[in-house]
Amino acid sequence: MRTMTTDLDSRATLIRDAPAPSGSGRQTSSWTLPPDLLAEAVLRVRSSALLYALAFFLAAFLPDLIAAEGRSRLASDPGRSFPGVLSIGVALMVAWLASQPGLSSRLKLYAGLAFEVLGSFGIATMEYQHITAPIRQGDAGTGGFGLSWVAAFVLLFSVMVPIPPRIMLLSTALSVAAVPLSYAAGVALGTNLPLAPDVFFFTLVFPYFIIMIMAYVGSRVVYRLGAAVREAREMGSYRLVRRLGEGGMGEVWRAQHRMLARPAAIKLIRPEVLGARDSGSRELLVRRFEREAQATALMRSAHTMALYDFGVADDGTFYYVME
Repeated sequence: MRTMTTDLDSRATLIRDAPAPSGSGRQTSSWTLPPDLLAEAVLRVRSSALLYALAFFLAAFLPDLIAAEGRSRLASDPGRSFPGVLSIGVALMVAWLASQPGLSSRLKLYAGLAFEVLGSFGIATMEYQHITAPIRQGDAGTGGFGLSWVAAFVLLFSVMVPIPPRIMLLSTALSVAAVPLSYAAGVALGTNLPLAPDVFFFTLVFPYFIIMIMAYVGSRVVYRLGAAVREAREMGSYRLVRRLGEGGMGEVWRAQHRMLARPAAIKLIRPEVLGARDSGSRELLVRRFEREAQATALMRSAHTMALYDFGVADDGTFYYVME
């Protein structure tokens, strides 16, 4: 009989095979992050939304609120501040949404992507109002308008939130499009200075194309790191293939492991069934489970199964791996 020892202070990962989509013989997924990193990505959506709201307030409203002239300008023309107020409100709503436990992580990430686009339009709309002249650089002539805060926002979002690079590329393209579209809308309304086509392109389009490429590269690096973490974990993980039975204490699954030459049966035991209510009782339960597993492994009878492995999964579930 072959036995394996396990350090119960380290946690294994149990991967349940998801059913393949109908009409397809294989399983595909564009989201390759492990659950804990996916949850971390949701927290980053929340953090980026809160950071956006704070930065928007500091950059767009605080200077005017400090100076008497600025307060007078805000009071005389509140419509100019409306896009900023709305954008901050949307950011706070997204932060609240990302904190709700009843929603899936993927839905929260899609909400974060929508926020990236809407937030970029909010920034650009606030920035490109009543533009009557570009920046002048002495004898060199005009020097455009400088980079919008949209550039900083999309670059930050692309490295903070791990999203599949192709999806991030699409959301970034829609986000940076806010700059030329917002300026063009101002020109159509007669509030912005019309620009020659070449000046418009190299001032309001081309720089943001470069920003889009930079955001894509950053997103690709961050996402690959997350995918590499998952692949490394799967090397030492049990893949639950098919449920064989279910009882009052847990479930029995047919499982596979890269280090096992043949499939095995894995019994999952929920800790709450065994009476683990707090950290103290859980620690005692872990030690008791370890002793019982080692005793089972020492049993030598034709009527007992070989125990390959045992331990505690990363979700707290106790498991035995048997022949």
